[in-house]
Amino acid sequence: MKICPNCQHANEATNDFCENCGADLSQVVSQQHAQARKTGKVHGESRQNQGYSRADNHRFSRLKIGGSVLVIILIAVIGFGYHQYHAGKDQQIAAVVKSMTGQKQTKLVENLVSDNADFKISKQSVQPLLTYIQKHPQYARDLKMDLQHNGHSSDYTFVVKQVGTKWTLFPTFKLRVTTMEPLISTNLKDATLEANGGELVETKNAHATYKVGPLCPGTYRFKLSNSDRTITHKVNLMGRKNTHELISLVANEKSSTATTANADTTTDTDSDSSELDTENSTESDTQSGTGSTYDDLSSSAQTAVSKIAATTDSDVNDYDYTESEPYTDVYEIKCYTSGTSDLVDTYRYDDVHGILALYNSDTGKFETVDTNE
Repeated sequence: MKICPNCQHANEATNDFCENCGADLSQVVSQQHAQARKTGKVHGESRQNQGYSRADNHRFSRLKIGGSVLVIILIAVIGFGYHQYHAGKDQQIAAVVKSMTGQKQTKLVENLVSDNADFKISKQSVQPLLTYIQKHPQYARDLKMDLQHNGHSSDYTFVVKQVGTKWTLFPTFKLRVTTMEPLISTNLKDATLEANGGELVETKNAHATYKVGPLCPGTYRFKLSNSDRTITHKVNLMGRKNTHELISLVANEKSSTATTANADTTTDTDSDSSELDTENSTESDTQSGTGSTYDDLSSSAQTAVSKIAATTDSDVNDYDYTESEPYTDVYEIKCYTSGTSDLVDTYRYDDVHGILALYNSDTGKFETVDTNE
């Protein structure tokens, strides 16, 4: 419908002239069309405004989510850094080594795992290790550095092992210990074999070799005794290569009386490889025995014997030998007249530096031998 602007008469929407006064209606817009245009404009603006509102809400939500994620990541990074600084791998290792040097048995027990299911880690079983650490503080200092840089000690006595996680995120570590199973050779029948006062086995035969253990690495004083005799041997069992250390507890067949001569002992004092103090065993009935042949020695001990033979102009088969390792990579070689229990000389060989030292009974010290190499 078109409203005439002249007389306000309502005309049909298709009229070009007013029916009442004949005024030109070609420029007049019908009310329906005007209303439709108005309504469309309003609806368009509404939809546009609604579109802007949705976009703004979506953008805000994305910013909110992104901010939350950023906060979570930041908290996680800070938490991980804090844990690594205060309780990370290096800190856990340092704590275990500290428990060794501080002689803290309970803490040490909590942080060791065994490579042998038959070895029970307890306050009593780790005491030989604490004794060794107490006598060799440098070993503990080197141990901390080796574990943190290499994941294992230089002698492979200890290996860092991940045993789980804390809060399903932070790894926890312990030290896997290499247990010792030494071989004890003896010629005493019906004798009791002890290690640091704890009974290990009763011998049944006059000549036999017994595998004992598993034992914790550390310092041991083996004692074999029956109603007639007592034999002792003090040795440090440390390192993977000494797992099956051969220890001789053989009585002198020539005499049944007590004597302290030629006692098979080791030292427990700190010194360097060129001059090492020794201490004698003072058991009421202590005797040494015949050792092993050259072929039965460890590779390091064979190297030492070869050097001994070269300096004494002798053959490696001229003597029988016993070997022990009073210090890491330092071997003590006792030379016996072949087939007898007569001790000829006692040597120490530094396997790392290639230094050979001979025990001087007058001074009670080991003196460096010139090997001309």
